[in-house]
Amino acid sequence: MQIWLNGILVDKNEAKIKITLPAFRYGQGLFSTTRISNSEPVWIKDHLLRINSSLQYFNFKPINTNKIKNDIKNFIKQTQIHEGYLRIMVWGNQNENDICLMAEKLAITTNIPVKLIMNNFKHHSTDPLTKHKTLNYWKNELAFKFATQKGCYDAILINENNHICETSRCNIFWVKNNTLYTPEISCGLLPGIARQKVIEKAMKQNIKVFEVAANILEVYEADEVFLTNSVRGLIPVKSINKNIYKGMNKITNQLTLF
Repeated sequence: MQIWLNGILVDKNEAKIKITLPAFRYGQGLFSTTRISNSEPVWIKDHLLRINSSLQYFNFKPINTNKIKNDIKNFIKQTQIHEGYLRIMVWGNQNENDICLMAEKLAITTNIPVKLIMNNFKHHSTDPLTKHKTLNYWKNELAFKFATQKGCYDAILINENNHICETSRCNIFWVKNNTLYTPEISCGLLPGIARQKVIEKAMKQNIKVFEVAANILEVYEADEVFLTNSVRGLIPVKSINKNIYKGMNKITNQLTLF
């Protein structure tokens, strides 16, 4: 893994931050992860805009998006990563921001259908952190660990009203009668970049799209289910708990991002 910290390319074992910073003590910081394809970061403008929107929400100083885009370009060139992923991390340091870039080669194979499980704890729709990708990511990691221990790809998170939100690392969509559904943001979820790209692509193809508050029974009755994130793109779902989807994934295949 290659690391760029405040303008300097450093070895992963040499990167240092002050342990007294709120980013280390409380997880007060932001990050975004995207795919590197043909040595270019995918949807980088969207990711940087989301970071700045979150910085503004939490009263942090915004980053210079033009400068960081140039830094990212140079960083990827130095790392010589053709296909992989990029992580951008930003946190406050007194009146300025520390910025860290991390990149790693990643062999992204054809997305075969995956198994999901319902998470074993709920999160709340009014939690201000759910709509932002913060360094305080422990709840997501606990959900992901729960899923992998059960032999599943990821865990579905639900809120206090038993409405579907997202998984620990992805947004979720389902198809019923050629209509596309996804949880509305007010349910308590990250407005993912890939999520928005799928919605836009579906609308261009005249596929009806609805953002809804739905429970798991509605998803069980779907014809197709898939996940989205900016690294893997679109990931078809084979099953949720014991519910198995046997459709041909017609809409899923139409909306493939990569």
